[in-house]
Amino acid sequence: MYPVYNGQPQMNYNNPLFPTYILNGAGGNREGTSGIRNDRPVWSANAVNDWGYGILTVVNDTCIDFSFYTASNGQLADRFIINNDHKWN
Repeated sequence: MYPVYNGQPQMNYNNPLFPTYILNGAGGNREGTSGIRNDRPVWSANAVNDWGYGILTVVNDTCIDFSFYTASNGQLADRFIINNDHKWN
């Protein structure tokens, strides 16, 4: 998701003003994937129709990196970096 406040998304991850949620619903089941809706909300940054796994890396005290890889072929399917110059004490 993009950072969202009061229903309005911030369309980037540089110094986000609001929380950013990562929804990884790629656990899978024997029936297969359920597809991706064409009418995704504006705050939905990306959707991947495959099973897979995510890796969250804390780069330093102002930056995190999230990557999603597909289980079928191990390819990188999505990635974003959150940069926040505000240091929280």
